[in-house]
Amino acid sequence: MNKYKRYSFDSVLFGFLLFQCGEIAETSFDSKIGGIIIKLVGWIFIISGLFNIRLISMKANGIEPRYIILVKIYIFLSMIMIIRGYFIDYQYQWDNFPSMINHHFFKNWYILPYLMPIVLTIPIKEYKFDKYIRYASIFAVLSLILIALNINKIITVSIMSAQGFIDESSRDTGDFTYYSIFSFAVLCFAYITRKQWAIQFVGIISVIAIQMLGAHRGAVALTSFLIIIAIYAHLKYNNKYKFLTYLITVVICLCGVYIAMHFHLTDYLLERGLEDNRSDVDKALLSQMSDFELFFGKGLNGRYFFDMGVLDQRFNGWRYGTETGFFNLVLKGGYVFAIVYCLLLLIPSYKGIFKSNNILCKVGGFYIFHSFLALYPFGWLLFDMHFLIIWMLIAICMSPKFRSMNNLEIKQLFFPRT
Repeated sequence: MNKYKRYSFDSVLFGFLLFQCGEIAETSFDSKIGGIIIKLVGWIFIISGLFNIRLISMKANGIEPRYIILVKIYIFLSMIMIIRGYFIDYQYQWDNFPSMINHHFFKNWYILPYLMPIVLTIPIKEYKFDKYIRYASIFAVLSLILIALNINKIITVSIMSAQGFIDESSRDTGDFTYYSIFSFAVLCFAYITRKQWAIQFVGIISVIAIQMLGAHRGAVALTSFLIIIAIYAHLKYNNKYKFLTYLITVVICLCGVYIAMHFHLTDYLLERGLEDNRSDVDKALLSQMSDFELFFGKGLNGRYFFDMGVLDQRFNGWRYGTETGFFNLVLKGGYVFAIVYCLLLLIPSYKGIFKSNNILCKVGGFYIFHSFLALYPFGWLLFDMHFLIIWMLIAICMSPKFRSMNNLEIKQLFFPRT
């Protein structure tokens, strides 16, 4: 039975992987039909996996009672926000029945993210990270290949965006940060081989390079923070090669600085990477909300007006979201909803970093805190592999039983096949 359940969770994990593959089909290969078909298969794996796993209450899962109350408040506010989103007197984000189905079942940013707390009802002992690490390794290699195949498109999009020549069909360079959903893998050094960790490190470097081209300055800072944490934690807990690792890291950094100072592309990367392209949008969003809406939001389909100056706009300047994740939560659910979600992240982050006995909880706490920080530069709630891992880590960090485990017990339970 345990083996059967193990593969049931693998089915859920594989379903989320297919969802990401569907996103890649849509963004990199402009195949919306192909993307939807892949996501549909992903749904089959996710539903079949959840069906074969005996879901339990959060209390039975060992999650601390006070935190359960907070989760229930979040779920209640999510339901109110979703229901209110349909009581509007203006155009929905879809204009026909197929588009409505697409938004509700295949758009990973619309309504699906608010289903993610169901992860807390999957028995924690059924969580497995070994398949996740394998998928991450494969994706790191595939990401480099896909970036190489799309490098001309990436550079073109970056230049057009920098010059203001964008339209509604334009791709964002963020669409090409394929490996980003697996970024937690770079923190799993204590439970994987050095070869696997090296592959994850290459994957995360590819992400930051694309983010710099796309002028995602906040994302660049956050990915840099993640890399620093990964290196620091690896050095802290790897005594055998500590001095050698320090030496190699310093040499690489010095070489990187020297090359950057003498390489003409650096000026362009820095200019794009430090560009501010968000402030005016967020100010417009907040200025068009009443006091009540600032507290409780405008609902799932809340909107505001901001003319981006792009061509062929579907909504004539009206926007149903903002790139800044925190203010996107405020738009939909108000400051109350946004603050509750922030608490959902900060509490397990603290517990994992300061109240645990194993590396998984400590780096998991850092990763959850990283997700909290990401709410300002981007950080949209999504139905994807990244947030699956976030909610898994929340469950683990909020369980005293798993926080008290040592590294050997953690490896045997969560990384049995690495």
